[in-house]
Amino acid sequence: MGLFRKNKLDLKIERYNYKPGEIVKGSFYIDLKKTYEVRKIQVSLIGRRKERYTDAEGETQYHFVNVYEFPLPIAPEGKYQYQQFHFEIKIPTAILEQCDQPIDYNPDTTLGKIAEFSRAMSTNRTYPVEWLIEAQLDIPMRIDMTKSHKIIISL
Repeated sequence: MGLFRKNKLDLKIERYNYKPGEIVKGSFYIDLKKTYEVRKIQVSLIGRRKERYTDAEGETQYHFVNVYEFPLPIAPEGKYQYQQFHFEIKIPTAILEQCDQPIDYNPDTTLGKIAEFSRAMSTNRTYPVEWLIEAQLDIPMRIDMTKSHKIIISL
């Protein structure tokens, strides 16, 4: 209990390899310097894909695009300081097929025509989906606390 003690959020999951239809089980705990009013406590299963593109100056840029996100609220709004939470998230059976598809826009819209043209002209590279379990704590007027672990979802 030092003067400069930091707020902590720690996440633990039972294992790191899963198949569609299995359940991710885990827990996380918060250890805050003092009691805070917390707006949101949740765990999410996130699928994100790294995308590479070339900008107008010819520079290679990277960014992540979420292709799947399932947030699971863990506790109601309230005052928290020390607490441990347990969670279970079932991985959908068709998750790999759902997330392997490119985002399709209606080709009859302006956005669809731009997307179609971009795909045809693109030298961009799309990477495989990266899966995460992420715990999040939202304290108003403070920086959100998050902790995540990469997991593997495969057949």
